[in-house]
Amino acid sequence: MKFNTNRRILLLFLLVSTLSFAQKRSQTVFNSMDDAYTKNTTTPFTPQELKMLQEVYGNALQEEILDKPQRVKDIKHLLRNRIVYFQEQNPKNFKTYQLLSSAPLFDVFVDGLERDMSFDKETFNPLKYQMLFYTNSAIIYRIDNTTNFILIRPQVGR
Repeated sequence: MKFNTNRRILLLFLLVSTLSFAQKRSQTVFNSMDDAYTKNTTTPFTPQELKMLQEVYGNALQEEILDKPQRVKDIKHLLRNRIVYFQEQNPKNFKTYQLLSSAPLFDVFVDGLERDMSFDKETFNPLKYQMLFYTNSAIIYRIDNTTNFILIRPQVGR
């Protein structure tokens, strides 16, 4: 009987310790994302960011984004903190990722919006595509016929 009680106490201790560690680690991730959110969403849009927004929202930019302070912050956070471009050289992993071509164009506000024919991370406009921006898990898209990928970090605490 004493063995079972000690064993239960040990298991309970391990469970509580593990949960405590996981909570601290999660809190660190949330805090670092909150810090980035605060730092990167208070400065004005860059000319490049405004160009991307204009391309996608056209005449509706003011009404749909610029007049809505929370939307402004969300877009800045997305562009500045959550979208990451990277390259992967291992072709056997390529099939496991969703292709960018599978994401429809976000052409609600601008007729004639076109997909990019080539990829240059300096000029690429992720807002043109209906990617899964607002999820609680990371999403990775492979840019068709390249070794380039887009990582969309999860939306944390927003």
